[in-house]
Amino acid sequence: MPSRSAKVGLTSGLPDREREPEGQRMRERMRGKQREERDAPDSFSFKKFSQLCGLTSKSPKEVKDVFQILDEDNSGFIEESELKFFLQRFVPGARTLTDAECKGFLSAADDDNDGKIGVEEFLIMVQS
Repeated sequence: MPSRSAKVGLTSGLPDREREPEGQRMRERMRGKQREERDAPDSFSFKKFSQLCGLTSKSPKEVKDVFQILDEDNSGFIEESELKFFLQRFVPGARTLTDAECKGFLSAADDDNDGKIGVEEFLIMVQS
């Protein structure tokens, strides 16, 4: 069974011949970003990440599909424990987010202050 990270499909709207080059470019950009972040802990920026990987240019349906993959336990929400492994859903072997990064990510997206990110909150965060 393929890993959940393989299903993220940020390139899924592209014809087969174009998927791999974009996927490869995204992996290369993410590796460079990971090197920068290793040198500067607690530096994860969802906005920058979304722009780098092309998430901001996806349709609402595609963003919701990404949300479903990030919602590892299928609860309908992304909880803090799932945020820790956020980057690994996009690039296997990526670093985990620090506790401070998870809390910052959660507070930036959790509009109703219930301690988790719903699909609409995620969509709003991506589109902002």
